[in-house]
Amino acid sequence: MALAVFMAWSVAAYGHVVAIAGARGTDFAQYYVAARLTLAHGWTAPYDVVRYMTALRAYTGQSDAYANLPPPTLLVMPLTRLPLGIAYGVWNAILVSGFAVACWAAAPGRGWARVAQLLASLVAFQVLSAIALGQLALAVGALLVLHWWLLRRDRPILAGIVLGLAFVKPQNVVLAPLALLLSGRWRTAAASTVTAAALGAACLLALGPGGVQMYLRTVAFELRHQPAGHFTLTAVLGGVLPWAAVAVAPLALVVLVALDRRDHQPERPLVAAVLASHLASPYLNGADLALLTPCAWLTLRSSTPGSTGPAQAEPWWPPARWIGWTAVALNVLPVYPQGSGMPVVTVSMQLVWLAALAAPAAGGALTRAFSAPAPAATEE
Repeated sequence: MALAVFMAWSVAAYGHVVAIAGARGTDFAQYYVAARLTLAHGWTAPYDVVRYMTALRAYTGQSDAYANLPPPTLLVMPLTRLPLGIAYGVWNAILVSGFAVACWAAAPGRGWARVAQLLASLVAFQVLSAIALGQLALAVGALLVLHWWLLRRDRPILAGIVLGLAFVKPQNVVLAPLALLLSGRWRTAAASTVTAAALGAACLLALGPGGVQMYLRTVAFELRHQPAGHFTLTAVLGGVLPWAAVAVAPLALVVLVALDRRDHQPERPLVAAVLASHLASPYLNGADLALLTPCAWLTLRSSTPGSTGPAQAEPWWPPARWIGWTAVALNVLPVYPQGSGMPVVTVSMQLVWLAALAAPAAGGALTRAFSAPAPAATEE
C-alpha cells in the first residue's frame, strides 16, 4: 500500500514536471536533436560540439555535448517527424512498458508479492530519473532480462544476440561476454561478441575516421565538464590509483563468479558482470543505476527457496539475498543529491554485492582446500 501511494505521488510529480518543462532538459531531447542534425548534415554532425550545442540550445535552452554512440540517434530518427513533446511521450511509453515487463518477468514470487516488487521497480529513484530523462538505460535493462529469459529457455544464440544489442551502452555490459565464456556458455558468448562487433563496425562505418576523432574529442569534453563519473569506483577512490589498477578487483570477482559452475544458473554470472562493468567503467551516470533493480530481482530469484542454486547447500549465499533487497531500498529512496555521500554508498553496495556473489566459489574452494580427505575403504 505504501508503494502504491508513493507510485501515485511519483506519477503526479512526473506529470507536473512534464506539464511545466515538457521534454526540455531530457536525454531524449539530446537524442532528438542529434537525429535531426544527422538527417540534415550526416552522422558526424552531432559530434561537432559547437554545432550541436547551438542546435540543442535552440530546442531546449540547454547547453551540452553529445557523447552517445550512433544507435540512439538511429532509433529516434522515426520520431523526428513528430514535435519534441509528442515524440518524447511515444519514446517513454515504449521504454517504460518494456522495462515494466522485464521487471515483472525477473521478480520472484507470485500474486501481490510480485505486484509489490513491480511497484518497487518503478518507484525506485534511479528508475524514475531514467524515466524522466527518457534514458536508454531502461532499454538495456529490458534487454538484459530478455537475455536471461532466453538462456533459461535454452536459446543460447538468441540470448547472445540480445546481449550484443545491449552494447548500445557498453559501460553497463562490457564484461558480460567474458562471464558467459568462463561459465561455459561459449555459444552465447560468441553470439554476443559477434553482435557487439557488428554494432561497433556499423558505427565506425557511419562515422568514418574523421567522425571517430570527433566522437573521441566529444567524450573527452564530457568527461571534463560533466559529473558522469561520480558513481564509479575510480571516482570514489579519488584518483588514488590509476583506472587500470582499480578495474582489477571487479574483474577478479566476476571471473571467480563465472568459474563457479556447480549450480550452472545464469543469474549469478549475469548480475556479477553488470556490477563489475559498472565498477570498472570510467564513465557512468545516475540513470545507468536503474539496472540495479532487475539485477536485484535476478539475485533474489537465484536464491529463492526450492531452487537448485547454492542457497540450499552453501552458507555463503544468503548475504546476497539481503544485498539484493538493500539495492532496491537504496534505489527507492526519494532523495539522491549529487553532492551527498550517496555515490560512495552506491559504489560500496555494488562492491559488497559482487563479493557476496563470489562468496560461494571462494567458500567452496576454501572448504575443499582445508577439508581432510576421506579414509580409503579397506577389504577384510
